[in-house]
Amino acid sequence: MVNRIYLKRVTEQDIGLACEIYLSKDAWPYAETEAPELDTLQNRIYENLDSDEILNFLIYCKNDNIPVGFAFIWVPENTQKEIEIACTILPSYRKNRYGFEVAKEMLRYGFEDMGAHRITAVCNAENIIASRTLEAIGMRREAVFVEKLYWKGKWVDQLAYAILDRDYNL
Repeated sequence: MVNRIYLKRVTEQDIGLACEIYLSKDAWPYAETEAPELDTLQNRIYENLDSDEILNFLIYCKNDNIPVGFAFIWVPENTQKEIEIACTILPSYRKNRYGFEVAKEMLRYGFEDMGAHRITAVCNAENIIASRTLEAIGMRREAVFVEKLYWKGKWVDQLAYAILDRDYNL
């Protein structure tokens, strides 16, 4: 499959667009928490522009250079070469399987550019597309956290996935 997307690290000039995508209606339909206020998000992204702990990316469609989503890589403190990935694709682009391509690109970036040993991701168990995507890119389900997330007025499970560098292949 030809990669139809690319990731661009958020710069100071991109903060407005990044916030617009992050805060767009239905950007995070399975999130358990409310989206932050605009000024809080702007400050958070600005503070992480040069961070090695949180890397924020805009997701672009290659053929027309249109932003289609937002992604980030989190490097938890006190871990040994482990990172966590997350992304969202804007609702009007979700049927194009961009999420699969983004997830694969995030694995590539994490293992090849960052030298990660282990990459993790979590998702709401109700998010079937996310869990299938994570499995399709080679991640294995390592845990089910029973009723960890309070979402839409009920407790739901959270699924945890991981892949090691030795299991990674494009």
